[in-house]
Amino acid sequence: MLEPPAIIVPPPLAPTSAVGEERLHAMDHVRAVAMLLGIVLHAAISFMETKVPWVLQDSQTNLGFDVLVSLIHGFRMQLFFFIAGFFARLLIRRIGVRRFIQHRLVRVGIPFIVGLFTLLPVIFVIWMIGNRVGGIVPSAEMTRTPQSIGEFPTAHLWFLEYLLIFYGAVVLLQLPRVKLDKSGWGRIADRLYSGLLGAWWKPFVLPLLTVPFLMGGPMIGEVESAGVAMMPRWQALIYYGIYFACGWMLHRQKGLLGEFLRFRWLYLATAVVSFAGYAAVLVAIEEGEVANQRAIEMIGHTFAEIYTWAMLFGFTGMFLKYFASRAAWARYLADASYWFYLIHLPLVLWLQIVVAKWEVNALLKFAFINVVTILILLATYDWIVRYTFIGRILNGKRTRPEPNSPALTSSRAG
Repeated sequence: MLEPPAIIVPPPLAPTSAVGEERLHAMDHVRAVAMLLGIVLHAAISFMETKVPWVLQDSQTNLGFDVLVSLIHGFRMQLFFFIAGFFARLLIRRIGVRRFIQHRLVRVGIPFIVGLFTLLPVIFVIWMIGNRVGGIVPSAEMTRTPQSIGEFPTAHLWFLEYLLIFYGAVVLLQLPRVKLDKSGWGRIADRLYSGLLGAWWKPFVLPLLTVPFLMGGPMIGEVESAGVAMMPRWQALIYYGIYFACGWMLHRQKGLLGEFLRFRWLYLATAVVSFAGYAAVLVAIEEGEVANQRAIEMIGHTFAEIYTWAMLFGFTGMFLKYFASRAAWARYLADASYWFYLIHLPLVLWLQIVVAKWEVNALLKFAFINVVTILILLATYDWIVRYTFIGRILNGKRTRPEPNSPALTSSRAG
């Protein structure tokens, strides 16, 4: 039997409070917001001044959209995988390994496979139309002919592929995990993790784990061009896997959720400062004012990861404090967010083509795209998804309320 190493570890923190339904609701709301921010992110890209591979660049651009995209992109998917790790362990503990596999294959595997054969062809057609209408930046990555399955693009569905890989990993690690827990190593890992979660300086230390995997990425602060190929870079799997593992470890000691309520304002302030540092590095490199570019890039990666971790802790802390609502509308939007993210991209791309030549303020066009997209998604979710077989696949069975009932949702079965 493995023996734990003879090292001194900090004592476990006393849980600040038990995990109640309110905190689980708050964590699910964080997941939903991470999904919904993806719509805002993609709607903003065509209005950026920076030329990036996209369906087109709008006739009206503004530097503010570059900032908005960077603010969202810098933490959204890392936060999502962190939350996914938390709920993966919650689910596997509640229903067991075998049902967990079935559950995840239905809720994640089916949407991924169906999306590859339905959504992606539509996206590619719209993408080529947009390039002909006003595409300024070559987008060969998205329209090239794949030479192998590994080169087949996944667009915005890439996160489902990563989730399936991570779920497969945690299933395979169940037996070794049990042995490690019995040997005492799991207890040591829990103590180390609880000590880290209780320290104010964690956003400055955790980048040591993630920054190395950003080296060689497509740009500073980014590990890969997600979605352009089905075969992910191993660096990206490890990078996002670290966030997933941190969420998994958090659920092992659920009382540690209370630690997210501490220092949340400090972390949000840290995020502002580190983002400013990251932006300054980008500007300096863009203007060619750097003597040692490799060292400057490392500084940029570090600022980017401090921003990511600080936002992860600060953003989650704010939701645990102020947005643990059980309101029916909040539950409804949390359920709908999965459908929203799966379906939104073709709508957003097409609307960007429609408004591209309008001589209207960029902010108004951006608002128009978001409002129209959300209205269409809300209508389709309520009419053809929530109470149908599609809704059962995505979120579990829902029963339509009676016409005079104030409730918008019913109990979940799935």
